[in-house]
Amino acid sequence: MRDKVRNYEPERRRRGRVPVQLLVRVMWKGQEIPVVSRNLSLKGLACSPDPLLRENACCEVHISLSPNIQAVVKGRIVRAGEDEAAIDFLAMDLESFIHLKKIVECQSQHPEAVSRELLNPAFPLSRSRTPFHRQRPRS
Repeated sequence: MRDKVRNYEPERRRRGRVPVQLLVRVMWKGQEIPVVSRNLSLKGLACSPDPLLRENACCEVHISLSPNIQAVVKGRIVRAGEDEAAIDFLAMDLESFIHLKKIVECQSQHPEAVSRELLNPAFPLSRSRTPFHRQRPRS
C-alpha cells in the first residue's frame, strides 16, 4: 500500500492558537448568532458553522467569561463553510484584549510565548488601515 503524500504549506499565522470551546455570540446585522469556538488566538477564532454567517461580513464577537465580564471584538468573517467558520479580529478595547490574552495564556501549553508574540506585528505593516473598504486605485 502506498503512503499518502501531503503538501504542507508553511505556517502563515503570526499568533499561536489554542483549542478551547467557549460559547460565543456573533452579532451581525442586528442578529445574535450563537456559535462554539474551536480554537482561539489573539488575532481570531475558528468556530462552529452557522448558515447566517457570511464570508467577508463585518461583525462583533462577544465572548462571555462570566455574567458580568465579556470580551467584545470587532471582526471580519474570513471563512464560512459547512464544517467551520473563522473570524479575523480587527479591533478591540484594552479590557477585551486583556481578557482575550488571559484566555489564550490559560489554555496554552506555553503561556510565556503569548507575550513574546506581541513583540511582532500580527499583520504586515503595509496592510490597509481601512479593512472595511477597498483601497482606491492610485492615479
